[in-house]
Amino acid sequence: MTTSTPEPAPTGPEIRGPEVLRRVVPEAAMKDDGRPSSSAFMRSSHDSMMSTFREGVPVEDVAAAWKGKSPLAGVWPVGVIDGSANGAKVYDDGLKPCACGGANDGCEGDYPDGHASVDLREIGRSRRERLAKQFRDAAVQNGALLKAAND
Repeated sequence: MTTSTPEPAPTGPEIRGPEVLRRVVPEAAMKDDGRPSSSAFMRSSHDSMMSTFREGVPVEDVAAAWKGKSPLAGVWPVGVIDGSANGAKVYDDGLKPCACGGANDGCEGDYPDGHASVDLREIGRSRRERLAKQFRDAAVQNGALLKAAND
């Protein structure tokens, strides 16, 4: 008898459809040519998800929620369809418990209101890297929703 590893629990209801999410990109993830690097669209080490906000959250509020160590470079679009077509599920997990279960230092326990996670926990490394490049390429093609004025 074989046992299979259960899929990680969803962090909220799955989002399907043409919604455009908002991804915050720190300066540390920017290239010299002003484009975000693909690393800006990888999963976090905190909860193995790519953190985004729902399209109904004003871009200015998304930028104001940034708490990273590197200054904010801007906010770029990420399409739900881009992720789901490549095996990544997207969850509406605003005000839900963090996928890390509060086990990581600095975890605030719940995701903020309007948050959505692109679940990359079950996707292998090479596929995650390809997906990050696809997200980046689509984001660059569509243009930044907001660029920080850090000059």
